Amino acid sequence: MPSPSGSTRVEMLKESVMILRKMLYSDNNNVNNKSNISFKGKYYNISNAECNPKVVQKPHLPIWIGGGGKKTLSLVANYAGGRNYGLCSFYEYLEKTSILKQYFDINNNNDNNTKVIARSYQDISEDGTAFYS
Repeated sequence: MPSPSGSTRVEMLKESVMILRKMLYSDNNNVNNKSNISFKGKYYNISNAECNPKVVQKPHLPIWIGGGGKKTLSLVANYAGGRNYGLCSFYEYLEKTSILKQYFDINNNNDNNTKVIARSYQDISEDGTAFYS
């Protein structure tokens, strides 16, 4: 079975994160701390799903998203509590961080506490082989 296109995978990721947020962040005033979540999207549909016991981490359990494409960074700015970006140069890291900041500004997300993990490399050898950190 062929893999979906990159843009389709990002759309699928968006729907899955929306479902996770509904499941993990739902405000429950129901008896026995139970609530049922439903979602109808283009790729995923759930009906009366439960997430019990509820997460106790306050204010909520952060959702981490990995990647560095512009569409993925937009999802990070809208939905994530953390971002994991793979192997990159320092300058790529700065570029992606700048793009992410632009998305935060577009969304008026001034109260951003998104955490970032990035692995980088620097070429420190004479023959051009890279040192990875």
